[in-house]
Amino acid sequence: MTHTYAILDVTAATFREIQHRLEAAGYQHAFKEDADGALIIDLHGVAIRDEDGDEGPAWDALSPIQRDLKEKRGES
Repeated sequence: MTHTYAILDVTAATFREIQHRLEAAGYQHAFKEDADGALIIDLHGVAIRDEDGDEGPAWDALSPIQRDLKEKRGES
């Protein structure tokens, strides 16, 4: 079985935060090397959310996806 993924560049701070949280949770299997030997994190099966919750600042400026989710839940 072939496992492929797209590599999304994020800030170093974002990368380190995700790295530390996954390490603390025992997700060492998520750490790989790319073709150049750089550390990457395979986030297959991992979802992220705003730590402030769905009422936090990130929810205030609704993206089209967020609007669709709210509509599906019957919220306006």
